[in-house]
Amino acid sequence: MENLSVRAGGKFLVPGLLCLSMFILYYLGMREGYGHDEVEHLHVAYLMTQGLLPYADFPQNHLPLFWWLLIPIVRIFPNSIQSFLVVRVIYVLLLPVVFLCARKFIPCKNDKEKVMRDVGLIFSLFLYAIYCQWLLIRPDVILAVLTALILGLLGAQKITVPRLILTGLLLGLATLLSIKVYSVYLLVAIVILFQARERGVLTGLKFAAAFSLGVLSVLVPLIFWLFSHELLPQFLKFVWELNRVVPMTASHRIHLLASPLLFTAVAGAVSLYGDMRGEEHGRRKAFIILFMIVSSCFALQAGNHGDSYNYLYSVMPLAVGTSFLMVKFYQVLKTKILKLAFTIAVPCMLFFNEFPASFFIKLRSTYTRRAYLEALIDFTKQNEDTTCTAFSPLHPVFCEDVSPAMLGWDYIFYEKVESGYFREFYTELFKKSFFQTLKKKPDIIVVSDLHNPWTFIKVKGILHGKTIGRIWKFRNKYYDEITIANMTIWLRKGRFDELLEDWVDIPEIEEPIL
Repeated sequence: MENLSVRAGGKFLVPGLLCLSMFILYYLGMREGYGHDEVEHLHVAYLMTQGLLPYADFPQNHLPLFWWLLIPIVRIFPNSIQSFLVVRVIYVLLLPVVFLCARKFIPCKNDKEKVMRDVGLIFSLFLYAIYCQWLLIRPDVILAVLTALILGLLGAQKITVPRLILTGLLLGLATLLSIKVYSVYLLVAIVILFQARERGVLTGLKFAAAFSLGVLSVLVPLIFWLFSHELLPQFLKFVWELNRVVPMTASHRIHLLASPLLFTAVAGAVSLYGDMRGEEHGRRKAFIILFMIVSSCFALQAGNHGDSYNYLYSVMPLAVGTSFLMVKFYQVLKTKILKLAFTIAVPCMLFFNEFPASFFIKLRSTYTRRAYLEALIDFTKQNEDTTCTAFSPLHPVFCEDVSPAMLGWDYIFYEKVESGYFREFYTELFKKSFFQTLKKKPDIIVVSDLHNPWTFIKVKGILHGKTIGRIWKFRNKYYDEITIANMTIWLRKGRFDELLEDWVDIPEIEEPIL
């Protein structure tokens, strides 16, 4: 009877918790304002729909697969906040894919252990999804899903040629999203070497060839695309230059290793490895998990990204390690009261330890940005002839004459790069785009709330002295400066006089998110 109740609980409890987690992620994703990175990627996808090319017409340090994936969404939902929300919904739907891959890594002896495993995994995946900013439109989320699929193939019951071809294909796609996955290549090499030792050198060579075939089937088309558009030199310069300028410091790595989430996950992976004594297949799975957790801390990074950028592509192994440790301690505890206390205390401890108040403040403050975005879109739609542009660092809407020089973090790299190529390229690009935009006298110019753009430009050495003064006089002559939802815009005089009053009267939004 008890076994029957466990089965029934697992049949309804696990899907229910998974759906609840997805609903909470969906709710947060729909409520949160837009972030810098997701605006950047959607903006690049938009520029590509207009015939512009990354690396040649505007600087980029990312690889192009993510933009290719976003282009259909940008085409279907132009000039609308829906382009943000659609991608976030897709991300929520990807969570069960990682769950299905992760649950295969924890062995279970009975139905009760299966339910405990699944509940622990759902909690852990939800925790890491929130912690790693799964809500925002970034290539890391797709990277996490591809990595989960790769780990599932490497931890399969038997390594075969078709599985290694598929592994190479997935890892090639992951490489087209981020160079952070370089450590996964080392993991695949280790797995193939172990197979060669156990099954012979010829088998190892055959496996290596199969994996290489899968990788090349993806990377060769990229190289062909670069050659066909004469982008290879620029691609190599930008990707190399902009990914090496700000290496991760030793103190940052120590900080990553000290994370309670990571400590719990590694402890779980070590326990899982020790718990599988004599089970070669299980020990290989546990080794893969441990390798990915540790390697995620040393992923190649550009810029001072936080923990989320290092952990996101290893969400699945992190969740497996954490959930296994939870399940293990749950089994050791004797009474139901202790089990209940442990089940509540551990998630709360990890959650509040890793989620400082600034995380919730961020959700509340970015909500005002979404209100601004919605208001700006509604405003421009009231007149089909509205033109809009923006300067550093955010571009909230996609209009016909947007500037390719809007990417604010380009200014950060501008000061740090050693090569004169990028400095010269970006200076000329910005000047050309900037003055062409002003010459058109667009109806709306979006100005960042993060920096005074003129001071920013002057400090970076792109525009100086009298030029700044002339631009300021131009602004005073042709534009009114107004503020909405903590954002500043310039509205061209005489164009929207009737709507200006309604625009200014839109209230600030301080509604809390949680």
